[in-house]
Amino acid sequence: MSWLETKLFAGEKIIFRCRTHKSIFLLPFSLLFIAYVNEFSPFLFIGITILLFDILKYFYREFIVTNKRVIIKKGFFHKHISDIAIESISEVTIYQSFSEKFFRTGRVTIFGESITNSTFKDISRAKDFRNAVYSQLPVTFS
Repeated sequence: MSWLETKLFAGEKIIFRCRTHKSIFLLPFSLLFIAYVNEFSPFLFIGITILLFDILKYFYREFIVTNKRVIIKKGFFHKHISDIAIESISEVTIYQSFSEKFFRTGRVTIFGESITNSTFKDISRAKDFRNAVYSQLPVTFS
């Protein structure tokens, strides 16, 4: 049984699940390549350090949309799981630079009633995440 299955409410179903995008590894691998070409340089230590942090970020950060809430799990040493009720969400925005559009990643911000704005960076498939949230919002007609 995964950690998520123990956190779901009765009748709650997973709609969408994603991680941090793999493009976070571009910087450390670029630094390691520069260190390799220069036959050892300070870039080696910096590249390895950033790579280790990015590996932890990739494997220990998840974004989940269910039919009742949005769940965000972060952390390796200290797990932090937060959620936002679907009913309290009023808008989801995406910011994407040119390279983020190419990699289908981006920064997602969730706005809502009685919640602080929550921004999540480097989400894989950012538009799919936003569409999954919108698909669960109750439809209201004015």
